[in-house]
Amino acid sequence: MNWVRALAGVLVLWAGTAWGTTLTWNANSEPDLAGYRVYQCSLQLCTRSSGNASLLVILGTGTSFNIGTPAVTRYYFITAYDFTNKESGGSNVVTFTPGGSPPPPPASGVPITFGATSSSVTGNTTNRISWSHTVGIGTNRFLTVCTQARDTVSGDVAVTTVTANGVPLRKVRGDLRTDGGASLGTELWYLVNPGVGTHTIAVTWKGALSDYGVGSATSYFGVNQVTPIDAHSGRGGSGTTLSTAITTVANHALITDCALGQANGGLTISAGQTTRVDRLTTGNIDGLGVSTVNDKAVAGSETMDWTQAEAKNWVISAVSLRPAL
Repeated sequence: MNWVRALAGVLVLWAGTAWGTTLTWNANSEPDLAGYRVYQCSLQLCTRSSGNASLLVILGTGTSFNIGTPAVTRYYFITAYDFTNKESGGSNVVTFTPGGSPPPPPASGVPITFGATSSSVTGNTTNRISWSHTVGIGTNRFLTVCTQARDTVSGDVAVTTVTANGVPLRKVRGDLRTDGGASLGTELWYLVNPGVGTHTIAVTWKGALSDYGVGSATSYFGVNQVTPIDAHSGRGGSGTTLSTAITTVANHALITDCALGQANGGLTISAGQTTRVDRLTTGNIDGLGVSTVNDKAVAGSETMDWTQAEAKNWVISAVSLRPAL
């Protein structure tokens, strides 16, 4: 490919209740563009070869990134990368100079909002699943992918990669319940600032699953783009109640979970949670679900829980997202 160098970085100061500074740039037109990398420096020269630059974040194909309000002068540039991880030269360098204390975040409101959800399920003898997910227009975009799998032969339900239009997602955590020859597994993955539009989500497990694999994608707006993960937890067990406790740090955090139970008939959500993806049925599939607590006004402990009709094995993973405000 022939990367162009002209990736124009422009600093824009946010006003009103959404405070912070946003880097924006012109979209790269190369057909195999996978995304962008944002670098920062505390002094000049600010280039990849100067030794002063540190990688701040790896993004999808979106063309903006909120850097918050640094307390000292910082320098920023971006590069583009393709699906083979080939990286372009740097853009022009832009400078952020603090101009006083930022306004405080609002005392109330719901900073993280739900965008869209999508999902798909695959049968046995395969290790891959893919489906389409559309990310809408909005600021501080964020994408999570929940994977659920059962294997009664090898017992290996580990996920190796999750991608969105070829851009790799990062793993938050994975949880496992093994009993005899059967293994249940849930994992949570994420991507900061996915591009607006339709994405092909692809999940690859380590080996061919003897039973099934499920993938669910959910997009949000208003998620902190620098430190999006507030806290996470998960565990496996046996019985009619699936639960994990998670302790949030940030006020107005949003908590989402990914649950899988071995009993047929689906899962029943507890009060105070919102079902995003309920049971996907294909043959003799177990109960599974994805839910969220939309807005936790005050930081503290929250229990994500479901019930299933029989006392069977289960596993659950949960993550708390930090708001941009």
